Amino acid sequence: MSSTLIKKQLVAALQGGQAHLGLDDAVANFPSKYFNQLIPGGTYTPWHLLEHIRITQRDILDYITSDHYHELSWPHDYWPDLKSQTQPRHWQHTIDQIHADTQTLIDLINSPDTNVTSPLSPGSPHNLLREVLLIVAHTGYHLGEFAILRQVMHTWSPNHL
Repeated sequence: MSSTLIKKQLVAALQGGQAHLGLDDAVANFPSKYFNQLIPGGTYTPWHLLEHIRITQRDILDYITSDHYHELSWPHDYWPDLKSQTQPRHWQHTIDQIHADTQTLIDLINSPDTNVTSPLSPGSPHNLLREVLLIVAHTGYHLGEFAILRQVMHTWSPNHL
């Protein structure tokens, strides 16, 4: 398989809408009165879940791009404080930051200098291909969870399938 084709497929996977729900479709018209409501039977809110997606994607992006990467502590650093709440502007900031970091990844993938299968650094067992697939799998998993969350919270519009 050509490098160009792999890059195109990675970008398409990051943008969503292929085999899984994309971010914009998942959060479309989500009522603000539910941003901070605990999911039924759960310990976190819809915003906590989106923040977890953002934090995790950002951490992987930092791992890819920083020569001075500092590993986060699981699970504490990968979730916002579960007592924290958000306001509409912060909800939108979370979504905007996910998009911005996704675009940074896309730009990195599309760079003519990028070989997605080369080690991230000398001696590293990881490459960009692996890290992007990790992001796609993680985000897809949690956006599926978000879709189910919307179903049980009755926050989808009536004409949603």
